[in-house]
Amino acid sequence: MPGTRRRPREGSTVTTDDQDRPTAAAVFDALGAAYEQAFAGSEAHRRSLRWLLGRLAPGSRVLDVGSGTGRPTAETLAAAGHEVLGIDVSPVMVE
Repeated sequence: MPGTRRRPREGSTVTTDDQDRPTAAAVFDALGAAYEQAFAGSEAHRRSLRWLLGRLAPGSRVLDVGSGTGRPTAETLAAAGHEVLGIDVSPVMVE
């Protein structure tokens, strides 16, 4: 339901680092470029990009949530003439 927040399951915890960022940010900060090297060449991901490119109107504006380094998604979409805005929880990945 929009506007509602789920409470953590009983017995689970929500952990943040000292900057009050989710631990996912710290994990992706640590992975950095290694994440891109491991997953950017995924054929399934490339297939999904081809599918998306076939459905976007020319010059579309695209929001890439969880963009990481921007490769290959934002890079591919921008090269095809789309305007891409990427956001990510990890400043290291964005940099």
